[in-house]
Amino acid sequence: MLQTPRTFKPTPEDTEKARNSLTALSQYDAMVSTIMVQITSDETAQPIMLPNSISTLLTDMLTAIAEGRGIVVMDEETELTTVQAADILKVSRPFLVGLLEKGEIPYRMVGSHRRVRLQDVLDYKENSLKRSRATLDELTAMAQEDGLYDL
Repeated sequence: MLQTPRTFKPTPEDTEKARNSLTALSQYDAMVSTIMVQITSDETAQPIMLPNSISTLLTDMLTAIAEGRGIVVMDEETELTTVQAADILKVSRPFLVGLLEKGEIPYRMVGSHRRVRLQDVLDYKENSLKRSRATLDELTAMAQEDGLYDL
């Protein structure tokens, strides 16, 4: 398990290599059951096999790097500060604290500080998006019933 998030900020050379790798990977993405990567040093070359199930994750990471964006790798059990959780949700820290105190996102206290599991934050974000989409669908249906799209 990752103890802390790992951050990677690409250099221009990394960006170029990611573009090339992304192009190569996208040609085979749907056809392969295993991805083989070769680790090379001056004296040796060691192939390692990765399950195809990580190809989507690998593609997402390479896309971000190819666009010059940094990435952060965390496992779902990683605990976040309220500032980190608020950043992920794109809300203010006080708003997040309100969500925690209402019980909408579980948390635990470490001394006087709140800690929130990454997976709980991601679950809340996904459920919030689902609720928003359902509300928009409902409003769209009501507008159609009222003939507002005919204007």
